[in-house]
Amino acid sequence: MGYCKPLDTSKAHPKDQLQSPFLDLKEIDLICYFIPMKILPIPKKPSLVQLVTLLVLFDLAISLDQITKILAVNSLSSPLVFTPWLRFVLERNTGIAFSIAIPYYLLIILNILIFGSILYYLVLKLDFEKKLSLITLALLSAGALGNLADRLRLGSVVDFISVGNFPVFNLADSYITVSVFLLLLFYDKIKRPNNVYSHGGEQSKPKSIRPEL
Repeated sequence: MGYCKPLDTSKAHPKDQLQSPFLDLKEIDLICYFIPMKILPIPKKPSLVQLVTLLVLFDLAISLDQITKILAVNSLSSPLVFTPWLRFVLERNTGIAFSIAIPYYLLIILNILIFGSILYYLVLKLDFEKKLSLITLALLSAGALGNLADRLRLGSVVDFISVGNFPVFNLADSYITVSVFLLLLFYDKIKRPNNVYSHGGEQSKPKSIRPEL
């Protein structure tokens, strides 16, 4: 959708006028602008306590992921077997989660686009007064950024946890899996009530903005 308004040519400088061999723009007295009638809703800002809690959880999760990967690279020269179904074995994963193969350059793009979209959606929809919302967002962020950091720094992701015949994974993969399960199981309990957003410091639903004619 869009809107139209008269074109004021009296103030236009001759040099600024667009020339066309097929159309005399001086005869045009109407110009149309096509712009979106709705803007993206602005998420409600979390409180300082909520923000600090989220950052602490995120830092703990991503630190644990990176530390265990460093230990795996430096210590797992050979597999470490605990039980017949649980062992630590070092692998370099050039694919996505759980060693699924995909071209490297697409991985970086997909990681950024998918994570950014999901993060925006969750910040928009989740109620940060619920502790489970903060835990879910922290785990998902730590998992996505932990693996992305590996790809940018090493060109691959360090995996070392092997359970049965399941593909080898790491803590970041576990964070993502747990956060997805939390969303599936508890979304109705942790979502923002009535999809409340923030506009100009007040809570409201997304509004349509029409430019003045």
